[in-house]
Amino acid sequence: MSNAKPSHQLPYFYALIAMVCLYGSFQGLTSAVLPASQVYRLWEPGGPWRPEKKLAMITADMLGSLAVHLLTMLVLLCYLLLVLRLDFGNQIGYLLLTVLVGSIVGVSLGALVGAALRIKVEAKTAILITLSLACCFLAGLMVEGISYAIQQNAPAAAWLNPAARISDAFYCLYYYDNHTRYFMDLGVLCAMAAIFGLGAMACLRRRKYESI
Repeated sequence: MSNAKPSHQLPYFYALIAMVCLYGSFQGLTSAVLPASQVYRLWEPGGPWRPEKKLAMITADMLGSLAVHLLTMLVLLCYLLLVLRLDFGNQIGYLLLTVLVGSIVGVSLGALVGAALRIKVEAKTAILITLSLACCFLAGLMVEGISYAIQQNAPAAAWLNPAARISDAFYCLYYYDNHTRYFMDLGVLCAMAAIFGLGAMACLRRRKYESI
């Protein structure tokens, strides 16, 4: 443990940042759904574009969505650090890295839900809201100590919760004097981002061939 001063309010803000990271899923959902519905006709037989360009376009759109979401995250961090004067420690580089990886998880999750489920966009949005809030609740956003209780009694569920891993990564940066557990959290988040992203691409690729 480091010499950081204990705080009862920081875990709430860690979970809050995690929630905003996961809300990047709405950007990912938009990238996966709207471009396909708006320009599907361009890939019809005789259309001006080849089907292979569809994934490239959606990938570029997702990267743009990630960039916009990261700007939102920077505004949030500036508000917390400069206006509310919260002490997140002095490891700003790792703090930004955590926000980046957490945002990638959020955007890729939204893209997966948007690409995999054949339901209305409103239903997909409701699923993402419910999932994000449930994950953040279990990460300690609403009830103090619940994240610790789940970690002790259901560690597998805790490690599979992206909000809990984002929150715990911030916790590690503030309270621990080494980065062993921090990089474990980051590794799990990177694995989640890869699974969500590859799953979304696979679903979009299947749709591409269905539209030929």
